[in-house]
Amino acid sequence: MVSTNVMALYSSTLSYLAVFQKQKYLATTIVIGVITILGALLKQWLLDHFQNFLLMIGTLLIPVGALMIVDYYLVNRGYYDPDEIINGTKKLYWYFKGVNVYTYISYFLGAGFGYYFTYVRTLPTGATILTFLVTSVVYWGLIKMTGKSVVPKNIEKPRELSTGFQNTK
Repeated sequence: MVSTNVMALYSSTLSYLAVFQKQKYLATTIVIGVITILGALLKQWLLDHFQNFLLMIGTLLIPVGALMIVDYYLVNRGYYDPDEIINGTKKLYWYFKGVNVYTYISYFLGAGFGYYFTYVRTLPTGATILTFLVTSVVYWGLIKMTGKSVVPKNIEKPRELSTGFQNTK
């Protein structure tokens, strides 16, 4: 048990130092160690609230999944340009100053719907599927109304992701 915690402390310290390289190792280890000791002392409180935490995370992540699925399969018909995602030279995924406003509108409406029907007025069936559907329909509707899509008009088949492996058949 002790060796596991020592390795977790060591790993988190090195991860922190990889991002913030000018920090001192000993000071960083002490601060992270104190934080983890406080977390251990609060374990009963954390366990009592863990289920609520999971419910909140689920409520807020359902719209994200809906947006990703609708954007990939319905809006862009399974097409994406990996070089453009990395380089951004053609600005296909740039939208409005780097922000796809329609995804934010859809997310906040979907997350608000999910929050309301999870915490304020609980539905007997739950709000998961309805939140997914509301977010999907709002996003799909906004995209259809505005005609925003990055799929080129002359594309026939969705582009496959290259794995880098050669077919040896």
